[in-house]
Order: sequence, then structure tokens, then C-alpha cells
Amino acid sequence: MNTLNSWGKTENDFNAELGDITWGSSGNLSQARAALVTYFIASNVVVENGENVDEAADAWEQRFLDLFACDHEEKSDTCGNSDWGDVVVYPFATRSISDRVGNQITGDLPKLSVAIVIMVIYVICNLGQMCHRVRSRVLLAFGSIVSITLGTAAAFGLCMWCQVKYTSLVQSMLFIILGIGVDDSFVIVNALDWTDPSLPVDQRMSQALSRAGMSIFVTSFTDSIAFALSVASILPALSWFCIYAAVTIIFVFLYQILFFGALVTLDTRRQAANKLDCCPCFSSVRCAPVPQDGG
Repeated sequence: MNTLNSWGKTENDFNAELGDITWGSSGNLSQARAALVTYFIASNVVVENGENVDEAADAWEQRFLDLFACDHEEKSDTCGNSDWGDVVVYPFATRSISDRVGNQITGDLPKLSVAIVIMVIYVICNLGQMCHRVRSRVLLAFGSIVSITLGTAAAFGLCMWCQVKYTSLVQSMLFIILGIGVDDSFVIVNALDWTDPSLPVDQRMSQALSRAGMSIFVTSFTDSIAFALSVASILPALSWFCIYAAVTIIFVFLYQILFFGALVTLDTRRQAANKLDCCPCFSSVRCAPVPQDGG
């Protein structure tokens, strides 16, 4: 092996490519239990739909991984290692990390869906008086989720229009955005509850947003800046994730102030008219009207 090697013969040179090396008495390498084999392929990248694509390299890597990539704890008959006897191959390609991360995130999506459902139930139970037919705010809680969804959709649409690549990692951001948006909803509604109920609705909303607006603006702005600074990451997937996050936080903030704020106004007027929460077309004859002079 010393003779065949043409690029280096020192111990460090061998340690870079071989593992568990045994040296002979004369100082020559006698055996190694592991070897690192690197194979480079030509790059034929072309731009399609704003993305860099190398179909030949992708196909070669996929075939390479299909041949050798096996679960070494549960080998199948189609595993490329089955014909190698005691030799175990651990393949790694350029796409290996992105494939693994994508598969992991895709597998966690059902858990994410359950978490979102739990979050929605939590908002419904805590945004108003759950057992009260007029002040329960169940519809307003759903309106909060709709507002967050619209803001997220608008942000994603803008990023995709700007040809920012959408990856499976971006999907994991949805629960983060939901948490930020729900927090904004609680702040706005809590600020409204602290206003004088005898004031007209427009004045109550003005006071509520004057208190809550700056709070959620600072929170959203600092979160967005934090993600924006992380766009400089050398990892493309992380950079794209941060772009989506920074833009989405801003859009959700705008939708919470404008769209959800309008829903809060309508809900406040509904309560003043003593209308049922889940059926606002009907009045509640058993509940005393909410004190309200104007609106």
C-alpha cells in the first residue's frame, strides 16, 4: 500500500483515509479495518424555474444511496451490503443530510398537527369565559387562527414569488408562528378587557391597541430581526428557513393588528348586543347585556 499510494506516505496521510490501522515492525502499514473512499462526479448544473438542478448528479447519487444505504440493524434483501459479506458500507452523498432532515420533519408533521389542535383548544378555553354563552369568544378564537393562517399564507406567497426556496425545514416553523400569533391575540384581548366597558367600541379598541400595539410590535420586530440576522448562515436550508420566518412574523403582526383587530371590534359589538357567541344571529334572553353605551 505504501508503494501504490502516490499522494502521501506519512502516518497522518494514512490516518486521514484509513481507520484502526495496524503498522508492521518495519514501519509499513500492514492492515486497516476501515477506509474512507471519496468519489467526485462532474457538475452539470442548469437553472430551471429559478433553482439549480443537476439531473445527472442527482440520479447518480440516488442510485448510489439505493445500492448501499441500508439500515444496518435491519438489513433487507435489496440492501447493497448483502453481497459484501462482513464488509459494511456507510454511504454519504451531497443530498444525504437534506434527505435525512426532510424525512425526519415529514415524519414529525402528524405530531405538529396534534400540537396545533391542542393550541387551538387552549386559545378557545382561555380567550374568553368558556362557559358563558355571550362572552365565551369561541368564534373570535377561530378568527385568531384564521388571521395567523392568512398572514402565513401571504408571507409564504411573497417568499415563493421572490424565488426563495421552500424546503421541508420551513414546515417546522409553523408552530413557532402560531405561538407568536396566539400571543399577540391574548395581548390585544387582554388590553381590551382592561378598558372601560361603558365607552363606545371604537374608543375601547383605540385604547386597547394603543396599549397592546407597541408591545406586540416590539416583540414581532425583535423576533423578525433575529431571524433576519441569521440569514447570513452558510447553510442554505437554514438561511431559507430564516427568510421565511422573518417575513412571516411581520405579516402575522400586520394581520393581527388589522384583520384580527377588526374581528375583536365585531365581537365586542356582538357582546354589547347580547348575541350568542356561536350563533351571533340570535340573542341570549337569559344573559344580562354587557354594559355598553356606544358602538
